[in-house]
Amino acid sequence: MDDTRGKAESFHPICVGRFLIDIPADMQFSYGGSQVYGWRVSSDVSESEAQFSRRLFAREQELAAGKNERGLPNLELVREVRNAPANGKIFMFDRQWTYHFEGPKKIDHNSATIEALARVDGVSFTFYLEIGDSDEVEELQALLGQLRVRRNDELPERSGFCFGNGIILDPIPTAKPIESTVLFAGWAERPDINIALSTMSGVKNDTTLLQRHADNSVHARYASHFKTIFKGRREINGIPGEELSERVKELNGTYGHSYMWESDTVKEADALRPFLTLELSTGVGRPGEPVNSSLPDKDVQTLWDQISGSLRLRQVQPASLKEGARANVERKETSVRASQSCPATGWWSCSADVEGHQVLGGATQHFVKGARMPQAQLLAPTTVLDKLKNHQPTFTLSTPTEWTLTKAQP
Repeated sequence: MDDTRGKAESFHPICVGRFLIDIPADMQFSYGGSQVYGWRVSSDVSESEAQFSRRLFAREQELAAGKNERGLPNLELVREVRNAPANGKIFMFDRQWTYHFEGPKKIDHNSATIEALARVDGVSFTFYLEIGDSDEVEELQALLGQLRVRRNDELPERSGFCFGNGIILDPIPTAKPIESTVLFAGWAERPDINIALSTMSGVKNDTTLLQRHADNSVHARYASHFKTIFKGRREINGIPGEELSERVKELNGTYGHSYMWESDTVKEADALRPFLTLELSTGVGRPGEPVNSSLPDKDVQTLWDQISGSLRLRQVQPASLKEGARANVERKETSVRASQSCPATGWWSCSADVEGHQVLGGATQHFVKGARMPQAQLLAPTTVLDKLKNHQPTFTLSTPTEWTLTKAQP
């Protein structure tokens, strides 16, 4: 790899959802579509304050002029965004009526679309929910109160969910742990190289990467075109998963690379255990016109090792509790055992040295009120074979893990 590319000092960390990943400092990157707690969100850093005001006025006039499917006024509700530092408006409109049958009984239900146009510190944000009602309006107000502007290369000091030009700070103002975003990265001078990291919580992963690979007829049909680099389990910084890496010869005679890794311990109700996918592809040309990889095999492998090996949960150390701060939490709520409901949102700690083993994900972790407290997974000693496969085995104790509140969040 030319110049300083590949050296640790030429890489910098990027915040993607609740995770960090290091990419080469000279790579260009952007964020794709994002959801925060179920709301689709987009941002615009180019719009001026005057342009935002005109767009907000025009949008309200447009919605107010229409009718819904029953001929009633389309725009049902307009609310000012009342949470500093955000300003703007929330609209509820386009109500639709549907029904379904439960046996012979017909069940009617209806929902409306909710949209917010908000402005925070010079950046315009749009939040959109296709199926909602008045309860979601109040939820959105709370969500906008947690919205902050963030430069895309900025690492925020507070915990929360990073997406394009913004972050939603913890604590989570809703019970729906649905968060997703995607990071795209690449070099302008090497357009055939594409990198993508996706994080999605609140989803269920039915099949693993290697299961889908085994069922893929393309590999069987064109077996001679694929050379396996690595296929198997790979844990990255405490995140279990699977990797499939191949050198691919295309039908037009060009060759490229496909490196893929996926996490496989998804917890639908835990925003800190989302479904993660990381991909690196080379030899990407126009649709149907692949090109030769602009990097040789060894350099592609080095690039993949450095980027993939840097993926980790963003650790935000809780500030030291001020004297008397624990008085805000009742004594009975400062400790809880695994499988019980979390009594308070905040940072909780278990013993960092349980029978001489470290805790997967760290001895101090963030949980939200109402979440089921987990049984700590402990890192087991690795064998030579484990090291060869880059696999970190874990185990659990039969005794329920005791969690102690370190720092509560209001």
